[in-house]
Amino acid sequence: MVSAIIVAGGKGLRMGHGLRKQYLSLAGRPVLTHTLLTFHENNNINRIYLVVPEDDFEFCKSEILLPYKLDKRVELVPGGVERQGSVYNGLKAVEKSSSTGKTNVEEEIVVIHDGVRPFIQSDVIESCIICARNSGACITGIPSYDTVKNVNTSGDILETVERDSIWFAQTPQAFRYSVIKNA
Repeated sequence: MVSAIIVAGGKGLRMGHGLRKQYLSLAGRPVLTHTLLTFHENNNINRIYLVVPEDDFEFCKSEILLPYKLDKRVELVPGGVERQGSVYNGLKAVEKSSSTGKTNVEEEIVVIHDGVRPFIQSDVIESCIICARNSGACITGIPSYDTVKNVNTSGDILETVERDSIWFAQTPQAFRYSVIKNA
């Protein structure tokens, strides 16, 4: 069994826009809709938990889930104060759903993804699932092509960090439930 937790509780304050960025329009659809559709169309994803502020539940139902026929496979979960709390709430929802079925939650694969990353490709999700099944945990990353400097608290450059050792962690991240629960 594979569950996806889509975390979309951010306020988007840095954008300085009145609407949260997960609800902004991208090619005629809310950003979050693009993300959800990719996971919804992936045959390996059995359940999707969308973690958003509880105040946004009605908006998500009427503007995101129902218009795109996502309401049957997506369960809304209240977000936490911070991202970590939102992920925790998503994990609790996975555990609760698994306890009512015949699956062993400890062996379940959980894929965690940021709702405001709409360009995720299905093959990346697949690779993460396979990796997590084989090793227990997997994250997506991209190598750094930029020059990275290590600085002190005064802003003085101490060294140039070797690019080969720098990778930018992204989502999705996939884990065996037992691994992420104990992290």
